[in-house]
Amino acid sequence: MAHHAPDRDEGSGGLFPASPQWRAVIGIVAVAVAGTVTAGLWVTGGLAPAAATGAEPGSEASNDMLTLTVHEATINPGEDGIGPTLDVRADLVSKDTRPFDVGALDRIITAELTPGGLETAQLEVVFTRYPEGYIFDIQPDMPEEVVLSWTLIEAGAEEEDGPLGELSGGLAGDPSDPLDLDALLEEPKDLSGLVAQEESATITVADAVFEEGFTDQTERWTATDETTGRFILPLDEG
Repeated sequence: MAHHAPDRDEGSGGLFPASPQWRAVIGIVAVAVAGTVTAGLWVTGGLAPAAATGAEPGSEASNDMLTLTVHEATINPGEDGIGPTLDVRADLVSKDTRPFDVGALDRIITAELTPGGLETAQLEVVFTRYPEGYIFDIQPDMPEEVVLSWTLIEAGAEEEDGPLGELSGGLAGDPSDPLDLDALLEEPKDLSGLVAQEESATITVADAVFEEGFTDQTERWTATDETTGRFILPLDEG
């Protein structure tokens, strides 16, 4: 019995036609379909990083600098001449091998309020195990429950316009900007109406890199344009 090699011209025999012209047409159509799907995903957020979406309380954000787990947010209305603050309770672990200045957190972690009649100014950090202490450095690989506390000012206001701005100008010795003692004794502006309108706080954690500064050779943690976590927290009553 004679055996013959299979005739490759009979039938389709495969998923694609043998004709080079038809293969080219199929390739063009496939690329167009893929582009349409990609564009659809981009518009609907399908290609957006998970970190860019509003995460639930208790979720974690991590970069090369730290790991942050947020739990709750409260506006403290303030008292005794102290204005309101946004207080966010969170768990913080430094991933650095050395202590870093607590001021670096202000470059990496930002906060916004909705609807936004108030905006955040200076950030301070308090350890819940040491609530009366002033924190200068974050120690490496030491889990801490913290309160991230931002001073709140009216949206569009300049932070230096208040009494502290007057104090810094006067102490600088500028005769055109003398120390205004009356301003230091003034009560802070009543922001209770704006406080009552705020509904939620958005906490954003940027990616971080350790590099030299723009104006000197000092190395420090700085934020990149990438986001590693974004958390939308309802505001509890303070």
